[in-house]
Amino acid sequence: MGKIRKGHPIQVKQSDDIGRNVVDNFETAIRRRKQTKGIIAAFSFGKGSYEEIARARLHDNVEIQALTVKELLKNQTQTTV
Repeated sequence: MGKIRKGHPIQVKQSDDIGRNVVDNFETAIRRRKQTKGIIAAFSFGKGSYEEIARARLHDNVEIQALTVKELLKNQTQTTV
């Protein structure tokens, strides 16, 4: 688990096609910290990761936001212009 942003944990992965296991492990870390929200940043996410994010939201009331590096850079460019 990485840094905390606005009280929410952030996981940064330097790889492509993040899978279900990364999301599941991050969800466990979020709950261990008694949080309900977190952010995962990576180059890309696989189908399984999005399915696990949806499952966590529906069944465990844990909201995980998946952000790609491309989205982060786009947001950075828009805020500085």
